[in-house]
Amino acid sequence: MHRNSVTGAVAVLVLGQMAYGLAFVVPEVLDEVSPLELSLGRYLVYGGLSVAVLAMLAPARRRTLNGRAWRAASVLGLAGNTGYYLLVVLGVRYAGAPVTTLIVGALPVTLAIAGSRAGGIRPRSLVLPLSMTVTGLILVNADALLSAPDTGGSVAIGIAAAVAALAAWTGFGLANARFLARHPDLDLTAWTSALGVTSMAWALPALAFVGRSSTALEQPVAFLAGALALGAVSSWAATAAWNRAASRIPVSLAGQLVVIETVSGITYSYLHRATTPSTAVLAGGALLVAGALVAVRSSTSGRSAEQGQPPGHRRDAVAGADDADRGVAQVG
Repeated sequence: MHRNSVTGAVAVLVLGQMAYGLAFVVPEVLDEVSPLELSLGRYLVYGGLSVAVLAMLAPARRRTLNGRAWRAASVLGLAGNTGYYLLVVLGVRYAGAPVTTLIVGALPVTLAIAGSRAGGIRPRSLVLPLSMTVTGLILVNADALLSAPDTGGSVAIGIAAAVAALAAWTGFGLANARFLARHPDLDLTAWTSALGVTSMAWALPALAFVGRSSTALEQPVAFLAGALALGAVSSWAATAAWNRAASRIPVSLAGQLVVIETVSGITYSYLHRATTPSTAVLAGGALLVAGALVAVRSSTSGRSAEQGQPPGHRRDAVAGADDADRGVAQVG
């Protein structure tokens, strides 16, 4: 994999993670809208936009979505979108936001470790950036953890849900990259839209739980703006960026760059509150960014960069995947 290929993919992924970060602040801005309705708005917009994009694509590009692709999209749409988000909501409800954020925030670590055997990054090169990531996560969440409210006797349920969410998105990241590698002719725009359509399908049953006293109807303009931001930017555009990057760089590197989502979300949140973060949060954020930079440097100067592989080849991202890696999700 050439250095320019890695750099370009990293730039796309960073922009995508900045878009993902909106998911942290939109619920905070629309705090009077129920999480269920905001989630529904997000996935209805994501799915509706995906249907429109598929309709505008050339028939040849749509035909790359065969039956196997749609089955894979159904599984991954649940694991990486609606199912994942439901588990996060349960984690926040029963264990509190600080604990859930810390557990789910370990995603860069789990993706890097699980994807390290896929090639492209030497295991030893993960030690420094992952140590910086773990330390940064602890510092960023320290104040919230110390002041976390008592959520009652169901904390174990919340922790279990948060761990399940972490496992779900780790599996999504690995399985999605592997599927793209095994199907190099798959149109990435069509694939992103297929994930949106299936995510919407999984979310539709939740409409039955929206009562007549809808909180979204109390501020429809703000709700629509939030749903558009979450569905079009934080879902469709961010997923498109992830897919393009995951088809070009190792999952272990892409996973470590997920910290940009955390840093972006925290930044948006403090800007919305018009407050200054504590020294611990600033130090933690700096460590997260520094860890990501170290990971990128290790990748561009490591063994894979020296092999002279042609850039943009999807199989570079998951070359060498073995039976243990396949155990995550057999969707390909």
